Amino acid sequence: MNIVFRADASLDIGSGHVMRCLALADAWRQQGARCHFACRAHPGNLIAKICESGFAVTELPNGAVESRGDVLDADPLPSHASWLGADWRTDADATQRTLQALEPDWLVVDHYALDGRWEQQVRRHCKHLMIIDDLADRTHDCDLLLDQTLDRTARDYSGLVPEHCLVRTGPRYALLRPEFAALRDDTLLIGKDAKIDAIPASPVLMREGK
Repeated sequence: MNIVFRADASLDIGSGHVMRCLALADAWRQQGARCHFACRAHPGNLIAKICESGFAVTELPNGAVESRGDVLDADPLPSHASWLGADWRTDADATQRTLQALEPDWLVVDHYALDGRWEQQVRRHCKHLMIIDDLADRTHDCDLLLDQTLDRTARDYSGLVPEHCLVRTGPRYALLRPEFAALRDDTLLIGKDAKIDAIPASPVLMREGK
């Protein structure tokens, strides 16, 4: 299985998006998947960290946020659009070139600045598209959405994702690095009978029990 992750880190964005994608990429790699990252080279990026973790990275060029004048957006941009470092269409064009070269089974996107417009443009270059989010504040065009926020429910994404989209919510689906998951039995913070499920090797397996 071939998987591409689109996530960024920066002084404004922080490191969380890339780190939780790394946790998922590590789990998939253990199941034999090939994982590749596409990241914009913001100041404060974690591209070196991703490479040190053994994953290839396509660096998307960083520059001022530009608006392509050939198309106007009828709807407001995401509230974090400035974090992208480029117009969303420019970013989609750059990402598509990576996807065309790698032909991924899954594209995993973890970015507050991207929404359904970007996803619709790039998804023809991947078989399936997964979104990791915790805001529930914009539309998505995806097959699987993961939000590990406490007390989040699938109803929070009603009208924001396609009807066919599988939504998984709550800390039951927390993306934990192995060193943290190993501590589960030693902590009472998650409750005596609580259970943390690891994301399976392929998100398509999560369709069971829908």
